[in-house]
Amino acid sequence: MRYRFETLIVIDVFLMMFHYILIFVTAVVLRRREPDLERPFRVRGNAFVLALICSPTVAIAVIAMFTNGSDWLIGGLAGVLTGPIAYLVFKPACRPRRG
Repeated sequence: MRYRFETLIVIDVFLMMFHYILIFVTAVVLRRREPDLERPFRVRGNAFVLALICSPTVAIAVIAMFTNGSDWLIGGLAGVLTGPIAYLVFKPACRPRRG
C-alpha cells in the first residue's frame, strides 16, 4: 500500500497539535503550582486568566485532530504513543554512571 505525501503532512500536523496542547496545559499547570516562579515572559493575570486565554486554542487543536477521520486519528495516536514507549525503553541507558 502506497501512501501519498498528504498522509505524512496530516500525521505531522496531528503530532504538532498534540504538542501544542501539551504546551498550553503545562503553562496553566505551572501557573497554578508555581505562581511566583521567575519567568522570562509572563502573561498577566492568574491561572484562571491564563486558562481562558489557552482554552480556545486547545479547543481548536482538539477539533482539528478529530476532524480528519479515524484513519488519521489512529495513525497520529500511534505516533504520539511512541514517545512514552521510547522513554521507558531508553531511560535506563541514559542514567549517569557512577565513577
